[in-house]
Amino acid sequence: MQLGLRSLLLLLVAGGIARAEDRLDFSTAYFVEPQRKLQLHVIHPQLDATIDAHPAISFKLGYDVDIVTGATPRVYGSSLDAISSATKFSDYRHAFHAGLQVRVGPTTLDAGYTYGFENDYRSHSIDAAAKVDLWGKNTTFKLGYSHNFDTVCDADNRGAMPLERRALDNSTGCFNAKTQGIIDEQLAIDSYFVSWGQVLSPILLSELSASFQALDGFQSNPYRRVRLFSGTVDAQESEPTLRQRVALQGRVNIAIKKAHSAVGLLGRFYWDTWNVRSGTIEVNYDQYVVPKFLIRVRGRMYQQTRALFYRDAGEARSYEAVGPVGQYFTGDRELSPFRDWLLGLKLSYLKSADEHGKIGRYFEAFDLNLKVDVIAYEALTPLPPSASRSQEAIDALVIQAGFSLRW
Repeated sequence: MQLGLRSLLLLLVAGGIARAEDRLDFSTAYFVEPQRKLQLHVIHPQLDATIDAHPAISFKLGYDVDIVTGATPRVYGSSLDAISSATKFSDYRHAFHAGLQVRVGPTTLDAGYTYGFENDYRSHSIDAAAKVDLWGKNTTFKLGYSHNFDTVCDADNRGAMPLERRALDNSTGCFNAKTQGIIDEQLAIDSYFVSWGQVLSPILLSELSASFQALDGFQSNPYRRVRLFSGTVDAQESEPTLRQRVALQGRVNIAIKKAHSAVGLLGRFYWDTWNVRSGTIEVNYDQYVVPKFLIRVRGRMYQQTRALFYRDAGEARSYEAVGPVGQYFTGDRELSPFRDWLLGLKLSYLKSADEHGKIGRYFEAFDLNLKVDVIAYEALTPLPPSASRSQEAIDALVIQAGFSLRW
């Protein structure tokens, strides 16, 4: 088997071989939902660097930002016109990351801290992970944990019943102790991850992984309102403060020697305590066109059920008709039943140092890539939140360009 194919499979499945190296990664992604008058635009630059202080110790630094602009309906209900009720907004989310990696024999240990902030959200996150390569690096085990200490800006609804809760109009005055009528809500998130990567043969690699996440705290959108009881009540959406998530995933990659290519298959199943169940199937094909040019084509299908307390505005038992489910009601599209399809193309130029020497006299490897994903969204109920966003020929588009340097 060619070294290029083996390296490709290790990258896709097992995460590569841990080794001391300086590295710089930069990418910029652009996401758009192009529905007229309800467009959503997100620009996401990201920069990550790994710097070796010792053959066994590396420092990691990173920064990314989300630049978000668009318009979104503020109230969910069947009697509302989505366009006329839309509110324009813009925001910036910044995140800074610092970490330390220690390599001891076949074991790699990572620890890090991330601080993220935007106008109405603050997040402090700590993470730790361990990886061990066994039996000639044919078997890889990974464990990971992270904890988020998040703070959400919200209207001061202390003592109010769910139907009396007010929504924020904007983020002005957030995180200012002198501002009246605004408080800070807390959200704690614990995430656990375990995986097993296995080289099954010279052309077949596999990975099994499981993750668990527990969220405790304020999880509603502080701006979103839901219309209830024939429009006589517009209250801030009310979601449970506890949520637990579990996901299982399996992946295999098969090399096709003579074609200088590889085929990957992925399956994922997810469920949570809000009764959302989902399944994902993905197929990708990687092809070396010439030794340094790699093309990847992938297709994905995702489908989920509704949350236990979700009621669709277009159904007989809507919030407007019969009210909330207990004390809960939501206008979040991500809690409605839906299906989406993704078709993606990625072009990469890969160059490594060879017998002629390093690239530009300094670099061991260089990777330049461009990726485009087209997403089609399919609602599985008559009138879910933001239903008008899925009425265009293309529901969402993601374009990403990036490069990686190793030395």
